[in-house]
Amino acid sequence: MPRQRLILAIVGALAGASLYLLVRVAAEGVIGQTAAVTALVFTGTFFTALLALTGPMELPRAVPRALGQALVVAGLVLWASFRFDSIDGLAGSPLVIVSVLVLVLIPLPFILAEDGLGWRDYPALFSAAWGIVMRSTVAWVFVAILWAVIYLSHALLSLVGIDVIERLILMPPAIWLITGTAFGLAMAVALELSDLVSAYLVLRLLRLLLPVVLVVIVVFLVAVASKGIGAALGGLSMGAILLLMAGVAATLVTSAVDQSDAEATANPFLLRATQALAVLLVMPAALAALAVWQRVAAHGWTPDRLFAASVAALALGYGVTYLVAVLRGRGWMARIRQANVWMAVALMVLAALWLTPALNPERISTASQMARPLEGRTKPQDLDLHALGQWGRAGSAALAELAEKSKTDPALAKALAKPGVTSPQTLLEDPKALRDGLQSALPVQPATEAGFRDQILALAEVSDLQNWTQACGVALDLGGPGCVLVVADFLPDRPGPEGLLILNSEGGYLTYTGLAIEAGALRMLDVDSGTGDLANYEDGAHLIAELQQALPALRPVTRNELAMPVGGAISLKP
Repeated sequence: MPRQRLILAIVGALAGASLYLLVRVAAEGVIGQTAAVTALVFTGTFFTALLALTGPMELPRAVPRALGQALVVAGLVLWASFRFDSIDGLAGSPLVIVSVLVLVLIPLPFILAEDGLGWRDYPALFSAAWGIVMRSTVAWVFVAILWAVIYLSHALLSLVGIDVIERLILMPPAIWLITGTAFGLAMAVALELSDLVSAYLVLRLLRLLLPVVLVVIVVFLVAVASKGIGAALGGLSMGAILLLMAGVAATLVTSAVDQSDAEATANPFLLRATQALAVLLVMPAALAALAVWQRVAAHGWTPDRLFAASVAALALGYGVTYLVAVLRGRGWMARIRQANVWMAVALMVLAALWLTPALNPERISTASQMARPLEGRTKPQDLDLHALGQWGRAGSAALAELAEKSKTDPALAKALAKPGVTSPQTLLEDPKALRDGLQSALPVQPATEAGFRDQILALAEVSDLQNWTQACGVALDLGGPGCVLVVADFLPDRPGPEGLLILNSEGGYLTYTGLAIEAGALRMLDVDSGTGDLANYEDGAHLIAELQQALPALRPVTRNELAMPVGGAISLKP
């Protein structure tokens, strides 16, 4: 085996073994939860960096760089953990996870470029970044194929009574070791064949999409100009779509300008399309920023809105720098490349700030929400108390302050007594308490079917009761809990009614679950939409609010379906 393959295979095996040992140690409680998460982040960062850097640079040079990056990322995660009373709050925060991923992955091409011509050398950064992407993709594909072959081999040998493969993979560290070794080996082979495993094909294919995206953005902007800006701004969900499109546009522009003028597209049509897309990029970014700001002005800051605002600021940064680069004329592609370098640096800085007190989203959001009653924007009892319970120590302190005020405020005391207000780690696990809380927190339509709801609650698992309690605790912007149970005879060929349970989440995404009672047991049913789409985000919030007020009519098809107030229809599948 060539030396490079052996080195990376060993590194991959060590990564798998280390992660396995950490998981076992954490599961057995040998070390505290905070120490376990910090160690997991350190180990994951170290081996991710080492596998990406080794090959393009020698192992003795890669180790200290990977070690330094791992220490910084793990240190920031440890610092961020001080915001929460329990590590569960940190580990359960998607914003923290995104920040960690940015700090693990984005610095890698900068480290490789710095080892060569310097971290600001765009061709070195470009080739390093795409090289890591392509090698990692090939390696994961190889790992997936390897496990498919292993399981197929096991199935074949088991036909003749040979179970050696099953005994092998059931050994506790086997899966980790096989996966790590295979990944490291595949990374080495991909590096050896870098001329074949290159981003050339991907970049050329991306360029084909550039005119399509340009036309879509132009049509969208024309529609906005004709219908008014309000038609494009529907809240955070619309802002998220605009930000995603801005990200796609920036990626396509980057693929067209490539790493240098020599490799950039030479097609005159594509060049003009690239310039046009670079100029227009600022428009969806600005509209997204406006959508986020309108949401914040109406409802205050939350961690999600603060994250959306940060992404919008980055998108505006790309849009403005690309616009200036093109308007300055000759050399615009070189200026876009340098803008990409500095925007990547800004992204890393922002991700690091998210893990420090300088940009503590829980503290900022809590302060914003607690200021709203003082400003007369809302009543204390109408605050999203469930959300406050998820915002670490800052949110807990706010709830304690509200609890003190509730001694002289009956409405606030009633709001604080609702299930789901407390944080997940203190959420009641007593099934009776959860069922009693949901009897008052979970609206049912029609109201005469409260008995059916209580039967469902009596048969549900504790984990389901906890999920439903948390969803009901997520207050809608329109008012009311983020849940509803609709009871109707969806399946006429089956005895008794069925239930449609719709639950909201903090991000505005809805889950739809069919429920039936059969032979004294609760059965989950699939939910089907006649249009193929189910309402989410703003439409979903309106749907829940309307269903809490009245039950729409059933209409018969091959099975009965519920005519939705916000378009489409919903039915249950047995």
